[in-house]
Amino acid sequence: MRLKPCNSTQLAVLVANAVRAIVDDIDGFASTLGELGYANASGFAVSEIVYRPRRIRVAIDSRTAVTIDAKCVASMEPVSNRNVVFDIVSDRPYLRMGTAGTIDLQRAVDGRPLRKFVVHKGFGDGPTRSRGYQYAAHYLTQLTGMTVGKWSISTQSVRVVHPVFLFRRRVRRGLAPQRYR
Repeated sequence: MRLKPCNSTQLAVLVANAVRAIVDDIDGFASTLGELGYANASGFAVSEIVYRPRRIRVAIDSRTAVTIDAKCVASMEPVSNRNVVFDIVSDRPYLRMGTAGTIDLQRAVDGRPLRKFVVHKGFGDGPTRSRGYQYAAHYLTQLTGMTVGKWSISTQSVRVVHPVFLFRRRVRRGLAPQRYR
């Protein structure tokens, strides 16, 4: 991953160097980005940010560097999609905590921004919970393992006309079932 300063000022270069030092030290950063890419399939993906205090070395120029204390990202751990629920009106994500209820992923209890979770929304319009290609294809994956009999029952349940195979009465002896002889 390439990080570049937004312009050529000294402050922008220092900030880019500090961010580069932090990102280079995140455990499993490449795999975390891959896990967040799951949002294309499921419509969203959530990671929990784990912070730790750390001393980072920031290069000021080619010969000078400074070491500063900072609260840095240690890792980003995946959160299972089955533990995330969405408000159907505001489309805000909440983390289901079992019998303890739910917590807001974007705001702390006192209303301040939480900055603890990364919520990556998949491509598309509409509510986050119904984005992604898996949401649209789960009916198709159900139908892939069906036999012909189950297909006919499925089509009959939605009132689609389906063919029924019947034997004619004028069939040579031995080929038709007993009730048609």
